[in-house]
Amino acid sequence: TCTTLGVKDNMCGECTAFGKGGFKLSESKMGLRFQGASFDDNQISRGSYQAMNICILAKYGNGGTITDPPTANCGGKSLSGAAKQVHWYGNCKQGNSKEAACCSNAELLKSGFDWNKFSKGNSCAGDADTDRVLGRVQCEFAGGAAGGGGAYAAGAWPTGWCHAPSTTCTTLGVKDNMCGECKAFGNGGVELRGNAMGLRFNGA
Repeated sequence: TCTTLGVKDNMCGECTAFGKGGFKLSESKMGLRFQGASFDDNQISRGSYQAMNICILAKYGNGGTITDPPTANCGGKSLSGAAKQVHWYGNCKQGNSKEAACCSNAELLKSGFDWNKFSKGNSCAGDADTDRVLGRVQCEFAGGAAGGGGAYAAGAWPTGWCHAPSTTCTTLGVKDNMCGECKAFGNGGVELRGNAMGLRFNGA
């Protein structure tokens, strides 16, 4: 099932289908782990960079080439009953570029990444902190969520990771999706999402 779902590293978890072309990894006894360490029980909720990066690690394997980035529907849940374990450092603010080299929640991973560069514990310096283990993580990727991906691919700003206008955008009355994925919102409204490089107009 893991192979069928496109998972290269299941991190000791069971693989099941999730959403549109995504997957969920679950391990209810000792939790998910990579290279002998679990994952931070902070900054792991839906839409966190740590969760999205764990999904990248699972789908592409360490050092893999990212052809389809994760969406903000990625999220994890820690176990409360299992013994606490050493963990990869992920308890930093999302977007904190100063800790990008040591914290898994600072920035989204890029192709060729090395997860082993992240610190273990609760600081960039590394320490003996232990956390609840990660029991499950759900993963969704932009190509599957958008129904195919098309030209949505890696590239430099401002043309990289740019969604082409979809039939959903047209149905929702959107004339310029600004590289975002279109979803219905509220009473006749629309939500635009550009998770990898953000929304943009005329290169800005």
